[in-house]
Amino acid sequence: AIVDNPSKERFDSELATMDVVVAVRLDSVGESSALVPQALASGVAVLHNSESASQNNLRGAGVEVNSPRELREVLLRLADDPAEVRRLRATARLLGETVRLPRVAKDYEAVYASALAGRET
Repeated sequence: AIVDNPSKERFDSELATMDVVVAVRLDSVGESSALVPQALASGVAVLHNSESASQNNLRGAGVEVNSPRELREVLLRLADDPAEVRRLRATARLLGETVRLPRVAKDYEAVYASALAGRET
């Protein structure tokens, strides 16, 4: 069932049951979707297109699809290849560790500390 604006708990629960999510955009001006890091943090592979702002950062945790035909072909291929789905999910899980908020906050702190250390006082 499709639920408009599910609670965070419901969203996380549903996401945890998925092998892949489809995150495609028709046009993009550099914005990103919270779906991609949420999927990665849950160990869910991402099917994306070349317009997806985050697609360059997926490093093997997703598959690019740029047409409805490609999407269909990839979904059918993955349905017949559980080993590839496991590989994609394992890569997503590893990459997901890098997008969790505590990790991102730590990375930002390091950048700011480095910038401040180089500042003249």
